[in-house]
Amino acid sequence: MLKRFGVLLICLFTLIVLVERKNHFGKLSTRPSVSMQSTDKKANTEQYRKTSTGYLEQLNGLFAFFQHGKWGCIDRAGRVAIYPRFDSLGYFNDGRAPVSINGEYGFIDKTGVIVTPLQFDYAQSYVEGLAEIKVRDAWGYLDRNGNVIIDPQYARVGHFSEGLAFVEADHKVGFIDKEGRISIGLRYEDCWSFVEGLARIKIGGKWGFINHAGEEIVAPQFDLAFDFAEGVAPVEIGKKWGFIDKEGMSIVTPQFDRAFEFSQGLAGVCNNGKWGFISREGNIRIPLSFDMVRDFVEDMAAVRVDAKWGYIDTSGKVRINPKFDTALDYSDGMAQIQVNRKLSHANGLLFRLSTAWLRSRSTAKSAT
Repeated sequence: MLKRFGVLLICLFTLIVLVERKNHFGKLSTRPSVSMQSTDKKANTEQYRKTSTGYLEQLNGLFAFFQHGKWGCIDRAGRVAIYPRFDSLGYFNDGRAPVSINGEYGFIDKTGVIVTPLQFDYAQSYVEGLAEIKVRDAWGYLDRNGNVIIDPQYARVGHFSEGLAFVEADHKVGFIDKEGRISIGLRYEDCWSFVEGLARIKIGGKWGFINHAGEEIVAPQFDLAFDFAEGVAPVEIGKKWGFIDKEGMSIVTPQFDRAFEFSQGLAGVCNNGKWGFISREGNIRIPLSFDMVRDFVEDMAAVRVDAKWGYIDTSGKVRINPKFDTALDYSDGMAQIQVNRKLSHANGLLFRLSTAWLRSRSTAKSAT
């Protein structure tokens, strides 16, 4: 009897260790890192929008966890897939993820084996087969086999998207192709990656959009603009946000204090510190009653009331009451939440120790 009890305690302790992690989000954003982001002060709006709760999400089948000051990965069953030994850990793309130890960056495969030696000053995840790498103060690109394809030479770079990547040299920004050739001349104050065929560019302190040929499709006229999503983009004019279509026509008159991109036909908007969701026509679909919201993913959106996060569905119905310190997007039926400064992933309400595990959206019941 005592032996069985001892085995049970060991199993329970192991389970606790697997899920206990510090409130530390690391460098896991799919966006360019801060060193590569826009220097425009108003870009802080987007940075806050994308990283206010961190982007510590599913790494293509694996989940990052932080233990004893190091990063590793667990699988969907909670088993350790990669032992925590890295100072930082990025997303897996093309079967590779950037990692660092003692300030040196390289890449691992999904078994945790280092496949590209730790030799760079910084590295980002692979996108479209290439990864940004930094050597001293210059950025270049690496292929999946660890070969430097575009020599480090730029002050700032972005990930490849739709075959092009933005780069900066001599305080001007433009685009290169995957051969390293200048595709769109370095003539902008700032720009961002292509999304839905258009890229944001900044000229004379105003933002507009260009196509792959470098032609201005929407003339620079906005104080700030976000990417197109579902054919429309949030734009700011005179401290108010609205939405335009790909021809630059206003479809929602600027009237909100802040606004996010559309996702599943709904966009988060804010007035007087309260967030809700509007339709593409600009109609309020979910009342502005939350302190913060995230995008709809898999028909669920995380929402914050006071200091706690929960989930609503696309009708605005509360599916899981706000009770978490952090709640991130669903990914393949699973959501990551934070309780008592711990992070966890799960597919059911399995136990209540220092962490909680959420049911997948397909089995989530109405809030009780």
